[in-house]
Amino acid sequence: MSHANLYLDDVLTDFWQASQFSTGAAYAATGTPTYAVLEETTDTPILTGNCAAISGLTGAYRLQITLSAANGFEVGKCYGVRVAAVVDGVNAAAFITKFKVVFKPYGAGCLTQADITAIITQLKA
Repeated sequence: MSHANLYLDDVLTDFWQASQFSTGAAYAATGTPTYAVLEETTDTPILTGNCAAISGLTGAYRLQITLSAANGFEVGKCYGVRVAAVVDGVNAAAFITKFKVVFKPYGAGCLTQADITAIITQLKA
C-alpha cells in the first residue's frame, strides 16, 4: 500500500490484516502489534507506536500517525511504515506503506503557521 504524497500535519490512517501462516486465515496477533516509521536512509526509527485492534474483525489492525514536525516529519522527505507482530507463534513484520511529505499546493486551502515555518526552514537550508 502506498500513499504518494501527504502534507505536513496530516494524519495518516492505515490498516493491515494479520494471517495465520499455516492456513492464511485471519488470525489475531499475540500481544500488541507495533509500528516504526523510517525516514529515507536513516536506520533509526523517527517514531514508534502501537497498532489498535479493530473491534469485531479478527486480526485486523489500524494505526494513526500525525505527520507533524514535532513527530519528526519534514517536507520533502520520504518515509516508510513497518509493522511487527507475533502471529501464530511466529515473529512477523512488513512494510505496509510509504509516502512523501510535500508542501500544500496553492488553492488547497490557506497555509498554516506550520506550513510557513516549513517553507522558511527549507529556504534557509
